[in-house]
Amino acid sequence: MDGDIIIFEKDEGEVQSDLPTCMDYYKDLFYRVEVTFVDKTIPNDQGFTMELSQRMTYDQFARAVAQRVGTDPYLLQFFKCQSYKDSPGNALRCTFEGTLKDLLLFSKPKLPKKIFYQQLSIRVNELENKKQYKCIYLGANMKEEKELVLYPNKNGTVADLLEEAKKQIEFSEGSTGKLR
Repeated sequence: MDGDIIIFEKDEGEVQSDLPTCMDYYKDLFYRVEVTFVDKTIPNDQGFTMELSQRMTYDQFARAVAQRVGTDPYLLQFFKCQSYKDSPGNALRCTFEGTLKDLLLFSKPKLPKKIFYQQLSIRVNELENKKQYKCIYLGANMKEEKELVLYPNKNGTVADLLEEAKKQIEFSEGSTGKLR
């Protein structure tokens, strides 16, 4: 119980590994933490838990979650957990420079570590250059037919908004296909 641990490491030459030495392996163990990822679009989602290194970058943990969920890492958007209640906070930018440890600093020590996510239909780096705009499509008889969520460029015009809407609307035969 009070003794030293002596580790012998056999030199294998050029080893292609994320943890090539014993020192790297034990540092990795020290920085391991369980993180629960919760889909913010599903009410009362229990999420799933992954054991990750606190030293992971945004790209590394995005790839790990994407592999678990079965999607492209750039089709996921992540949100910090708010420190005062168990709900998603601000979205993380895909250019986040910090590590997983920086994201988990704000959560209380005794509570499980959580990060919220949502799956997107467009790449997260494209989404960050666009503005989300919700509108309702009225058909020819002036009745609400569909709620649209459009993503025009932040500096776009009304014409850009109408072009985005055309992609989501199925026009009937004989229609002019023009929106106003």
